[in-house]
Amino acid sequence: MLSERSTSNVMEHRNEQNTSDWVDDQMETLHGAVDWEPNADTAFAQLEQAERSHKARRRIWLSAATAIAAITVTLIVIPSSRIHLQKMWQGVQTAQAGRDTVSNFKLENIAGGYMTTQDLKGKVAVVDLWATWCEPCLREIPKYNELHEAFQGRDVAIVGIAVESPRNEIPSKVRDLNIDYTVLIGNDQAIAAFGGLLGFPTTFVLGKDGKIYKSYMGVLPNKHENIRQDIESLLAEDYRKPD
Repeated sequence: MLSERSTSNVMEHRNEQNTSDWVDDQMETLHGAVDWEPNADTAFAQLEQAERSHKARRRIWLSAATAIAAITVTLIVIPSSRIHLQKMWQGVQTAQAGRDTVSNFKLENIAGGYMTTQDLKGKVAVVDLWATWCEPCLREIPKYNELHEAFQGRDVAIVGIAVESPRNEIPSKVRDLNIDYTVLIGNDQAIAAFGGLLGFPTTFVLGKDGKIYKSYMGVLPNKHENIRQDIESLLAEDYRKPD
């Protein structure tokens, strides 16, 4: 009989042999890849590409986060910016500090001839900047017809300036909408004359001196009733002025 030590040695030898055989078997399964050779250049190129993609995504996220933070801070900290955005979307009545004077312009009148800034001097003027494709602008036109009729024979001018609109569409829109007041064909000069536009419709009320009394941006409740009161107030100034 074998001693316990001899039996243990035999078992260890068999385990070692089995392990060696298993390793040999596993190595044989790799023989199909004997032709493979590592390519360091390709590996580094792929690694660099992955790194660049990661950095690009990180830059995009950082830029977006920065922009959102800046807008949020601007709207919260700077009230004027918040009001500025509200003007664009809700429509806001704004009185012009210092009553800025409208710059000179010369625009074609669809009824013939031209109209200039000087033609409005000596009159209270309501100047509506609109576009043929602007639905809110078109809905307001009957109200300007009413103002035109209400103040006929007085020193009041109701004027529409069609801007950013195809030239050939303007006369047909005037006919279709039965516009009774003066309509001018606008251009960049007209927009600049009123200090630029943020949206449509934008309406200015001018005093007889050609200075802006009030402006109305967007569609507002009671807008045209307020404009009517503006006209009456400006006309009444003539009676309050000393001779």
